Amino acid sequence: MYMNHRVQTAMEQSLSVAEEYWDLRQPSQAQTQATVRMLAYILDELVEARREIVQTVNALSDQLYRASVS
Repeated sequence: MYMNHRVQTAMEQSLSVAEEYWDLRQPSQAQTQATVRMLAYILDELVEARREIVQTVNALSDQLYRASVS
């Protein structure tokens, strides 16, 4: 299965953050805030990657439509 590199990286980062958080078990407020910031960053990356994927799919769909009409 093809996976956008940014999506794959974000998934790996999410797993890493989740594992670190689990290992901490009783994180301090600062650790919790750092974890939340990292997850927000990862979410931003996923949203941007999704946007790029949608644009690519739309462009390909448009090309296919034009090719089928001509």
